Amino acid sequence: MKKVLVGLLAIMVMIIASGYTYYKMNYGGESYYVQILVNGEREETTADDHTPMVIYHYKLDSDVILKS
Repeated sequence: MKKVLVGLLAIMVMIIASGYTYYKMNYGGESYYVQILVNGEREETTADDHTPMVIYHYKLDSDVILKS
């Protein structure tokens, strides 16, 4: 009986560890933010369900993006 419980506990630990690893690989990591310094072009449109939406388009220089 003890061997069965130890085996089940080992399987549960492996499932939890693999779930945690999956979460960290797909959702973990550093957060990156962008500071917008220019005014964008405003576009007013509607979604498929006729909800009004506002979209902004920005033109960025590629060298600004690559600098850290």
